[in-house]
Amino acid sequence: MRWRNLSATDFSPFYNLDSPTYADFTLYIRTLLNHTSPYTNVRPLSSRALALSHLVAVRPLTLPSRSQLTMAADPTVLAFETGNELGGWTGDAYPPPAEWTTAVAQLLHELAPDTLVLSGSYGVRKDELEIEGVDMVCVPSALSSRRAPHGPS
Repeated sequence: MRWRNLSATDFSPFYNLDSPTYADFTLYIRTLLNHTSPYTNVRPLSSRALALSHLVAVRPLTLPSRSQLTMAADPTVLAFETGNELGGWTGDAYPPPAEWTTAVAQLLHELAPDTLVLSGSYGVRKDELEIEGVDMVCVPSALSSRRAPHGPS
C-alpha cells in the first residue's frame, strides 16, 4: 500500500471495496491474468494427438494459439490465490473480510473460469469456507499439529 502512501499496518483501505487501493489491486489482477508471454510456445494439439485422445477417454484439449494464451487461459495453472498469508502469521492481524474474499474470488473466476481459486488467508477461516467462489484453502505447516520429520530418519 506504499504506492498510495498509506500505512503499512492499516489494511482497511486495501479491504474497502470502494477504495482506490482496492481498485488498484483489481487492476493488478486483470493485468496479470490478461498477460501473454512472448516466450510461451503453445500450439494446438496435432491431429494425431487429437485422434489418440479418445482412446484414453478424455475430451480433446485444444489450446489457444500462442497469441491468445493468457495467464487466465493457461491450462497448466491449477489455481490463483487471493493473497499470500493475509492476516499475518497469527491469522488475526487484519485478516480479509469475507466480502473482500468473495469479491476477489468472483473476479478471478470471471477472468479465469476454468481455474480454481485458493483462499490467501493464513489458516482456515470458517467464514471463507462458506464462500462459493473459494475452491481451496491452505493449512500452513506451522498450523498443522502433525508435521513430517525433517531430514533422514
